[in-house]
Amino acid sequence: MKEARDDAVQAFAKAVAQKTLLPNGVQWVHFSGMYGVLPQGAGGRSQDVFVYDNVIAIVEDGANHRQLVVGAMLESGKAWRLVQLPPALQGAEDSVAASGYFFNSPVVNAGGVGAAPMQGVSEATQKLLGELEQVDKDLAQATTPARIAELNDLRAAVLLRLVEAAASADDRSQWIRQFADTVSAAVQSGEFPAGMARLESVVAASADYGAADRAYVKFRLLTAGYSKALSVPEADFDKVQEKWLADLSGFVNQFPTSSDAPEALFQLGIAEEFAGNEAQAIKYYAEIGARYGDSPNAAKAEGAKRRLELKGRPLALVAKTLDGKTLDTRSLEGKVVVLHYWASWSEPSVKDMSQLRDLQAKFGSRLSLVGVNVDVDSADAQRVVQQNRYSWSHLYSKGGMESQLANQLGVVSVPMMIVVDATGKVVKTGVHSAELSGILNGLIK
Repeated sequence: MKEARDDAVQAFAKAVAQKTLLPNGVQWVHFSGMYGVLPQGAGGRSQDVFVYDNVIAIVEDGANHRQLVVGAMLESGKAWRLVQLPPALQGAEDSVAASGYFFNSPVVNAGGVGAAPMQGVSEATQKLLGELEQVDKDLAQATTPARIAELNDLRAAVLLRLVEAAASADDRSQWIRQFADTVSAAVQSGEFPAGMARLESVVAASADYGAADRAYVKFRLLTAGYSKALSVPEADFDKVQEKWLADLSGFVNQFPTSSDAPEALFQLGIAEEFAGNEAQAIKYYAEIGARYGDSPNAAKAEGAKRRLELKGRPLALVAKTLDGKTLDTRSLEGKVVVLHYWASWSEPSVKDMSQLRDLQAKFGSRLSLVGVNVDVDSADAQRVVQQNRYSWSHLYSKGGMESQLANQLGVVSVPMMIVVDATGKVVKTGVHSAELSGILNGLIK
């Protein structure tokens, strides 16, 4: 990647000299790409790497639209950085066939200066892209729920017309997935009440789609339906949850090779874990590792399985603290340890820390507290610690809820507490703040 970056810097200077950049006046209309996580541990990586691959922007040049291949990007701090020089900036003699850097999926014409407006795209499709652009602009300015719902419905209709007008299977897949993503998101936000009917009609008429696209739309229909059912006043949570689990299980059975199958299994595992069915949750988490080891869910599922199997076993966390020191929890042997996973944005987890301070004062040196922070920005965590003068150490690794520390034990929500006895063995995971004092009273005499 460093070599690619160095080559790109040199090629960029050449592109400027040859004036192969896009002309002034080009406007960005739409962005899409494959988002994924390259997990820590695989390929020698010391941490998770968040990437966008096959990034394509649709840009407008006057009355024409074209696809501009951006290529691959990775997250670095708060920025997204290019991995290679975008093909659109390359001269014709240097241009190569664009393909996925991380996921090896072919993409379309680079679309730089001199490129014809979106090869193979009809005048009708150009018109539809213009309509989509206008709807997006109107949505950005809409303020009333009725108008937002109306525009979401119009946007869904335009996307379905783009699906019908697609000149290739790849183009059709792109528009099908954008339809499913945007409609599902609008349903879940409450901005598109009629969106469920839209999704259901597409699922019913999806026999001509490829299996991957059918699965993609179906999973987003299930997700939207679950969210909508939970939002109903006085919803029967037990019945909603029962249907959700049945839907997820049915999805995995119907579409076992879908990219969403590991997520469905992970949601099943979470649901069973929160319901207290740890044995069943472990089975689901294990199945993800066995069947979908390369999926983004695999690392967290493995960690969740490890956490649920910790009781009576030793636990060691080794990481940097918020103040830059290295802490190995094994150095605390001889004391009872409470590991507290928290984030500044989680009010319950921040409230727990007042109770932890009281318990520390009560038990003194016989109790050690270790915070494990999962904020994206460590400065947010440091602010909470400094303002409240919490004296114990707080482990931290970059990545928020997808950090190495969070994935190591499959943490999916905070607060989450683990109690370790004086011999270094886990007494209980998933400890609630209401039961913590009683557990410590039994361990510290």
